[in-house]
Amino acid sequence: MAKEKKRSNPLLIILGVIILCCLGSIVLIAIMRLLAPRTSAPQTPRATATVSVSTGATIEFINPTNTPEVTQEVGTENSRSNPYPIGTKVNIGRDMLLQVVFVTRPANEIVSQGNIFNSTPEPNREYILVDVRVECTKDANEKCNFSTSEIKTVGTNGQVNDQAFVAGIPNELEGFNEFFGGGYIEGSVVFLVTKDDPGVVLFYEPLIFGNPGSYISLVE
Repeated sequence: MAKEKKRSNPLLIILGVIILCCLGSIVLIAIMRLLAPRTSAPQTPRATATVSVSTGATIEFINPTNTPEVTQEVGTENSRSNPYPIGTKVNIGRDMLLQVVFVTRPANEIVSQGNIFNSTPEPNREYILVDVRVECTKDANEKCNFSTSEIKTVGTNGQVNDQAFVAGIPNELEGFNEFFGGGYIEGSVVFLVTKDDPGVVLFYEPLIFGNPGSYISLVE
């Protein structure tokens, strides 16, 4: 006599399908989380404090306390509109300090007496005599080089004036100078500028290396 086949319980089948579906969903969610790109938590912007130094450069300091940005003035910001006063020793780079010691304006008579071939300035122009001093801060066994062609003047009109071509000026500074550390050179340099211009300044423009844009007032 044949054996009777056992009948499957439909309730168990349904329950098994549900369990399999739940397990599949859990596995799928886990896989999606593993494959999803990770995003880092937003970082708090770092606060900074800027310090303007007399050379015109800006130094940034990291401030870990996240305080608001603060600008602190150290010395005087040097610019054409706010030049160093006469007598200031200005670091022009290459281990040298430039100083305007004295200014003679107008210097038409001094130039005229220096040499009869010196040109007479036009009515709206005048000679200005600038006494400068350049110090070398290098070691005593090293040398500094300085050329008078590296200093120029600029007035209110924005025109740049190179050194004037004149002769016979007392204590005139030579065009090219070489001197050792610990020493200095000094002498006079002549420029032609606009007559009675109150905004004439001297500025440094190095031939190759140095700190360009150092401005010194030529008006007391």
